[in-house]
Amino acid sequence: MKHQFGPLLCVLLLSACTTIKSLQTVDTVIPCIGSVGTTKGGVFSKEFKKVGEPKIFGPIEVSLQSTAFTKSTYQSYQKYRENLGKQVSTAFTDSSAMATRFYELHIVDLVGVKQLLNHEKNADLRSYLEDDRSLSMLTGIAFVADPAQKQLLESAQHVSLIREDGHLTLQVQQGMGHTEVRMKSLEVFDFETSGFCWQENKRNRPEIAVLTRNGEGCPRGTEKSADKLDETRQYLKL
Repeated sequence: MKHQFGPLLCVLLLSACTTIKSLQTVDTVIPCIGSVGTTKGGVFSKEFKKVGEPKIFGPIEVSLQSTAFTKSTYQSYQKYRENLGKQVSTAFTDSSAMATRFYELHIVDLVGVKQLLNHEKNADLRSYLEDDRSLSMLTGIAFVADPAQKQLLESAQHVSLIREDGHLTLQVQQGMGHTEVRMKSLEVFDFETSGFCWQENKRNRPEIAVLTRNGEGCPRGTEKSADKLDETRQYLKL
């Protein structure tokens, strides 16, 4: 993950097999990975505002990675804490800071997500995406976990995105059991979104061709805006 985004606060409520007490109560809560919305704000106050989420029909693979802080990522975490009115007790050069790690979650199967969004059951959400090119999907987060959360994450064998009680939910598999993870109670200081590139299907209707990370350009033959497809077709007819 490229840490070019500003810090956000996200609290993760873990339920099912494990219940972990929240360290703090905050007003800013980012939605679950897989949600669709808009990004706004400055360098250190960027915010993801959810407008909807896709209907999913099976688990979607999510990767979990433990990562050592670099000087720049640690500064991002420090700035995040400062924005909350809290200080990080150690400097990056201290041995305790060097040992501190953070976690990253990413949606792995973007091809599967693309097929999901093009499904007829997601026609309403896709219509929103066609009309507003500023919309993107939340596909990754970077966060610091408390000791209890670390224990859960370090023992995780698999992480998936599922739908439970009508909402997107992270499911952490541990041996024969699992823990459902709802977006509340992690210290999220960075996040990643993916945009949409469009093409026409066999019925000359717009469909999502590919999801691109971090504002990358669209591949040849696809358009960032679905409206551009009509313009291209009209041009080719001339």
